[in-house]
Amino acid sequence: MDKLKEKGFVKLRITLSDSEKTQSIFLRADSEDPEEKSVYLVNVPVTTTEKVLRNAISKLGGRFVSVYPSIQGLLKAGTNLRVKLLEKAEVKQVLKTASKKSTTIPWNTTQSSGLKRYLEKYDRQFPNARVLGESVESYMKRLTKQEITEKNRLRKLRNQPDEDGFIPVVRGTHQPVGNPEDAEKLLQKKKETGIHKDFYRFQLRDEKKKKLQDLAHKFELDKQRIQHLKVNRRFKPY
Repeated sequence: MDKLKEKGFVKLRITLSDSEKTQSIFLRADSEDPEEKSVYLVNVPVTTTEKVLRNAISKLGGRFVSVYPSIQGLLKAGTNLRVKLLEKAEVKQVLKTASKKSTTIPWNTTQSSGLKRYLEKYDRQFPNARVLGESVESYMKRLTKQEITEKNRLRKLRNQPDEDGFIPVVRGTHQPVGNPEDAEKLLQKKKETGIHKDFYRFQLRDEKKKKLQDLAHKFELDKQRIQHLKVNRRFKPY
C-alpha cells in the first residue's frame, strides 16, 4: 500500500453488494494517456462491470467515456483498468474525491430493477454540476488565452517587415463599430444611386423607342423608292 502511495495512487474505499465490509481499490492519473483524461485503477474486484464503473465515476464527480481493456464477463484476478473521462479537469476531481476518508462508494454488481433502475438511468443522463462548472471555466480560460495569443500575433505582424522589407497590412480580428452619421450617409448614397439607375433606365427606353421609329421611317422610304422604280420599270429583283 505504501509503495502504491509513493507512485501517486490514492485509496478509494468501496463496499461490495454481498458484504458490508469495505475493500480498497487504488487510483491515479494515467501517465500513458497523452490527453491526460484517464484514471488508472488497481486492485479492481473481478465482478466489476462497465455499469459499476460508470456509476462510481459519476459519484466521484466525473463523466465516464470508456474503459480499457473492455469488460466481457468476470475479470481476471489482478486486472488493472484505464477509465477515460470526458474532460481533463475531471481526473483531478475524481482523485480528490476518492482520497477523502469520508468517501465510500457502493460497488454494486447486481442488476437494479423497478423504479430504482429507471432513477439510476435518469441520473446518469446529467453530468455532475461541479464538474460541469469546472469544464466550462476551463474552456473559457483556453478560449481567452487563444484570443490573447492571436491579438499578440497580429500586433507583431503589423510592425514586422516581410522578406522584401515591406510591412504587411493586417486587419484586426474585430470590425470597428460604425457611428450613426456614417450609416445615414451610406443610406443616402444608396438612395441617390437608385435614382441614377432609374434615370438611366428611362434614357435607355427613350433611345430604344427612337431607334425603332427611325427604322420604321427608313422602311417606309424604301417602300416608296421600290414603288417608284416599279412604275418606271427599272426594278429588277433578280
